[in-house]
Amino acid sequence: RQLPVEVFMAASVVEVSAARDGFRFWGTGMPEHVLLDSHGATRIALPPTGIPPLGILPEIDIRGRDERQPVAPGDRLYVLSDGITETTAPSGEMFGIERLVRFLAAQERTAPLDGLLPLLREYHGADGFDDDITLVEIGF
Repeated sequence: RQLPVEVFMAASVVEVSAARDGFRFWGTGMPEHVLLDSHGATRIALPPTGIPPLGILPEIDIRGRDERQPVAPGDRLYVLSDGITETTAPSGEMFGIERLVRFLAAQERTAPLDGLLPLLREYHGADGFDDDITLVEIGF
């Protein structure tokens, strides 16, 4: 069913293989996601799929829009909302994917990601944000 005008939903779906040696990714209206190896190096930045958010078009065709990504033990996949990368500094500059990747790579494997919100608040110069801040870590 098509959503009302001006209403849409961005979404990401990640299907992890039963053997935990790969995953498939499908997203609508989401920014790129990041896959880091066990040493914190960027293995791949998953680009946006180009599929519009749900509710924009009456129908969308997702066939062939996903591909299997192999992973190794210790890899980490980060699925995120654009509220993180589009957080702006008082100057108007966006936080961006590069800053986020540097932050993620510096995190200890066992450390929680609690440091992200204080970092974004400091960058933004305020406590509140203009968009949602969502980050999901999937460890392999």
